[in-house]
Amino acid sequence: SSRDTINLMLEQEFAFRIARPVNEKITAEQLPDYVAAIAPAIEISQVNFASDEFNGLDIIANNALAYKVVIGEWHPADKMRMLDATGVSLSCEGVVLTRGKGDNTMHGQAKALLWLINHIIDQGYKIQQDQVLITGNLVKMIPATPCLYKADFGQFGKLDLQITP
Repeated sequence: SSRDTINLMLEQEFAFRIARPVNEKITAEQLPDYVAAIAPAIEISQVNFASDEFNGLDIIANNALAYKVVIGEWHPADKMRMLDATGVSLSCEGVVLTRGKGDNTMHGQAKALLWLINHIIDQGYKIQQDQVLITGNLVKMIPATPCLYKADFGQFGKLDLQITP
């Protein structure tokens, strides 16, 4: 329900389930060995800033805008090579609000995931087996108004998300 929250935003992303622990930085060649499965996802962010002007410290203070993530059906990791060419769209009541492709995030999902994993390791954290990572928005972030949203992730499936008043 949107009445218990303010400034909800929606982002279409891909989620990755990690196949085995990551304790040190990895290379692009090693990346496929660390991916167990891929799924479509919708991140619901909550933007709680006092003004439209905000910076990195504001984002950190707001828990990186995290609120919830809705994850769809998991697919085999060997489909990762198809992500960048995958078209995505998000519609509300039949009106398409956004369109994009898998390579809209950091010019490719593998690049984005590799950067994310290595950034987490650089920060002194470890990544556990079965941990889920999301790589970032595939299209522009949109305000979540009351609606039945339909997110299309091409061959990776569809997700419905109902935001109620």
